Amino acid sequence: MELDLQYATSVEILQGIRNGTLDAGILADAGVPDTNLARIELYRFGIFLAAAPGLVAHAAPPDWQELARLAWICPGPSTCCGLAAEHVFQTYGFRPGRLFNADHENTSRALITGGIGLGFLHETTARAAEAAGEVELIGGQAQHQACMVFAWQAHRNGEALLGAAIETVHGLKAEGHWGDA
Repeated sequence: MELDLQYATSVEILQGIRNGTLDAGILADAGVPDTNLARIELYRFGIFLAAAPGLVAHAAPPDWQELARLAWICPGPSTCCGLAAEHVFQTYGFRPGRLFNADHENTSRALITGGIGLGFLHETTARAAEAAGEVELIGGQAQHQACMVFAWQAHRNGEALLGAAIETVHGLKAEGHWGDA
């Protein structure tokens, strides 16, 4: 058995699984059902709307029309943060006048902490940035929920090597390596 670990975005991992260049992968589930994929949920996490300290007036609930006037930093719509953004835009009936695409969470964090605009961060990143005083979390709670999954093409169930990988992931999950999910 040969194991090749690669780093890529969730969208790239999903494309690799679909086109067969990857056997399986761990990715953030963007919430779009795909019956061609089998998956194991590893853990859930919140997606938080964040801004540089002082960029947004503290209001509970947030003033969405005021926030709409600011620049927003968002990844593509097929990502979990992109879906969170679309959910907010649809729920509160606005589209930001200025929208910057960022293809990596570290890029989003840097732009948000630099005061360029507000944007979405995964819970771990959002909490770390908040603790470091780099951001304020708007509304104080997650705007969306997502999960990390181990995924593969469902038609490949029964393949010995893939089965070994699936068994290993189940074992690691049972041992608590990915939390209680």
